[in-house]
Amino acid sequence: MSEKINICDAMGRFCELVERAEAGEEIIIARAGLPVARLISLRGEEAKRKPGRMRGRIRIADDFDEPLPGHLFGRERLGFLAGEIAVPDDFDRMAEGEIEAMFGYCLRKTHGVKRDQRNP
Repeated sequence: MSEKINICDAMGRFCELVERAEAGEEIIIARAGLPVARLISLRGEEAKRKPGRMRGRIRIADDFDEPLPGHLFGRERLGFLAGEIAVPDDFDRMAEGEIEAMFGYCLRKTHGVKRDQRNP
């Protein structure tokens, strides 16, 4: 039997719901009590491969694995935005409180990370 969960509740429990869907449970996401989405596992639903199905339809150029010409991907492109973008010193910690509130369950559940074990 599928469970119907409000979208706001689902956002806070996303990792848990994905784990339940992976286990085979169907989760119905509702907005104002009306179903709007279904969360299910994709395992086992992948299309079966049929070797040779695209034979004659795809052509790979002889020089496919040759290095790209310099004008497409050369050294002159490296650093072309140098000095144009300023990255704050605390960039890797920005909004960590909001992220922890939204996905802390995922980190603790899947990686065993506790609040006091995060990188300083």
